Amino acid sequence: MVRNKALAAGAARWLDDLPGLIAGLERDWQIRVGRPFPDATEAFVAEAVSSGEAVPSGEAVPSGEAGPSSVLKLMIPRPGDHARNEITVLRLAAGDGCARLLRADEARGALLLERLGRPLVRLGLPLARRHEILCDTAARIWRPAPASGLPTGADKGRWLSDFITATWLELDRPCSARAVEYALACAARLAWRAGLDPTAIWEWGAAERVATGLLCTRIGLQPVGREMLATAEYVSRYWHRGKSPPNHSGRAAMRTVRAITSLSCLALYRLAV
Repeated sequence: MVRNKALAAGAARWLDDLPGLIAGLERDWQIRVGRPFPDATEAFVAEAVSSGEAVPSGEAVPSGEAGPSSVLKLMIPRPGDHARNEITVLRLAAGDGCARLLRADEARGALLLERLGRPLVRLGLPLARRHEILCDTAARIWRPAPASGLPTGADKGRWLSDFITATWLELDRPCSARAVEYALACAARLAWRAGLDPTAIWEWGAAERVATGLLCTRIGLQPVGREMLATAEYVSRYWHRGKSPPNHSGRAAMRTVRAITSLSCLALYRLAV
């Protein structure tokens, strides 16, 4: 899937140069790169260890037992500041709510990350409990970052609008105009409302759901793309009927958010199986 994404981004040469890029990082960072993780979609991601250690195999080592093992992530080159932004976020977070950043090379789109434990999907936890863990973790990293150089909510809203409109037309309208119209309305409102406003968080998810579904469709990641767009159709029905999604506060709202989120998450969890 990384290959499909790279080709869609016009990064065929990056694919050809990948062995040399890995070899250079092994030399410069004194690491040995092992097997790649099969479920990556946005970057080449592989096991890595200090040069003097054996490369592990099999299941990911649980957190706290990994010793010197880590993860090498090489981001697919594409327009924009994606590598710089991700490196900045990880440095600001400093391991609170995400993996620790051990080393980074923005020019090469390379990140060496703390290796965590097994994915939630492999722990046998109920889906609702996994959502609680994911939301609690996201809340720890969702924070203001003034003067960091990161994109603002307005920047992200404009990017989502442009991407959704162009990609929907490029792919010959793989979902309804209603779903796209709702996503664009959400993205437009993100330009002036952000922070921890529950409605803004909901609408951010609605816009991202359509954008991600279109991207998955473009790179051939099915049935995930279809399932994401089907979820967007479901959510947009509230808006089309002149109703907002139910009040996003209190116990009832949480049940509604979890129910709708489940439809998207079930598709994404397939990537980690």
